[in-house]
Amino acid sequence: MGNISKAVLSCLTVLTFAGAAAAEPETKLDQLAWLIGNWKRDGRRGAIHESWTRLGDRVLEGRSYRTDEPGAAAVPLEDLLLTEMGGEVFYISKVSENRYPVPFRLVALEGRSAVFENPEHDFPQRISYELRGDGTLLAAIEGPGGANGAPRRIEFRFVRQ
Repeated sequence: MGNISKAVLSCLTVLTFAGAAAAEPETKLDQLAWLIGNWKRDGRRGAIHESWTRLGDRVLEGRSYRTDEPGAAAVPLEDLLLTEMGGEVFYISKVSENRYPVPFRLVALEGRSAVFENPEHDFPQRISYELRGDGTLLAAIEGPGGANGAPRRIEFRFVRQ
């Protein structure tokens, strides 16, 4: 093999590896990027907001808060993290009712729909998000607690701000 052929082969090898590195496969967290942004719904005691931002390759940060009237100070409701660790994605929620953050493991991810579960938690044991075709975000919490121990589901419909 001549020097030019070796040089061309070396360049092709370098470009192949560089291209492979640049085209890293999409992570599960990347597949949840549709959640990023500011969302709002009207609640009984004011507007409820949920916002998500990307902190890094493996972390999305969320927060939920209520505004009682325009211009009023935000009332914090929940601090959230979506984090990818060891190939798994966890939804971690911190609310004032719980002393410590509560983790929920991603158990289903398809298109623009995600389901997180923690069967050891009292309520909810399941949290889901779905970006609907009309652009609304449907969030739901589920678990025991209905009449006679029946499952209970509460839905929240958000619009992008």
